[in-house]
Amino acid sequence: MAPGSGVVTKLQLSPGGFVTAGEDALTFIDARAIWLSVLMRENSLEHVRPGKRASVVFDALPGRVFAARVESVGWGIGGTAPVEAATGLVAPTRANTEARRFPVTLIIEGERRPQNLRYGSQATVLIYAQSNWAMDAIAALWLRVYSFLTYLS
Repeated sequence: MAPGSGVVTKLQLSPGGFVTAGEDALTFIDARAIWLSVLMRENSLEHVRPGKRASVVFDALPGRVFAARVESVGWGIGGTAPVEAATGLVAPTRANTEARRFPVTLIIEGERRPQNLRYGSQATVLIYAQSNWAMDAIAALWLRVYSFLTYLS
């Protein structure tokens, strides 16, 4: 029984097959809540906190800007190999000179939710971190312009 409305993908079952306890047999993607996991550079995280407003533009939906909020900010990254997603840790960037990237989870809000997105879709995110109305307005205007520029790419 599925926990809610969603999509089953990566189905690895066949008639007569066996699944052992703890073995992945399929992936269920919950369609009730739309969330994004954004890898942000550590030098951009100072004012990012759960509850902060954000705006999102999806490459697959040009010309549209969606409201979101920060759900969580990751507290660590793993070593050089990917770490299980359940831990909330991700592998760092390859070069030691690059800023490390930490996972930030956003939840899409509002009545106007994006439809027909695919898991792993690319997005551009703006987080309103300092509540500076002038900078927020400039950034929001730039994101709106960028959303129309995605028609060209």
